[in-house]
Amino acid sequence: MRAVSVGAVMPMLLLCACGCERLAAPLAIDPLNAQTVTFMSKQSVRVEFADPARIQRLASMLTAAKRTDEQKCAACGDLMLHLRSGELIQFGFLLGHGGDVFELRQESGMWTVPRSEFLAIFELPPPDDRRPDESWPAAHSPASTPIVP
Repeated sequence: MRAVSVGAVMPMLLLCACGCERLAAPLAIDPLNAQTVTFMSKQSVRVEFADPARIQRLASMLTAAKRTDEQKCAACGDLMLHLRSGELIQFGFLLGHGGDVFELRQESGMWTVPRSEFLAIFELPPPDDRRPDESWPAAHSPASTPIVP
């Protein structure tokens, strides 16, 4: 499986002639291209699905993702989109610093996505913001669509 840079699916920063940086459109993924989606947390929780409706919801959420400043916190999970071509789009997953968003990281930058939407798509309970690394999402086993080869 070959990993794809976000550059293949997202416009990169554009450099103006004057040297200033502009942000281009947010991440865009064609849901018809995605075969399966996998989320794995450092708490050994794995959610995997191939349901086209859930993939469409995820693609819509990623398309609306908002660029944010990079930070030094470590990822506490991985989000992977397995494309029909065999390529892989991978994000580091971060709980964020409270509020109503999670963060996704790639080499080219970081984005925020709504917590409530992410939790609904992956059928996960909300984290305990007082102890996120200890409490989320340990021992949760969501119902997910079986992966068909």
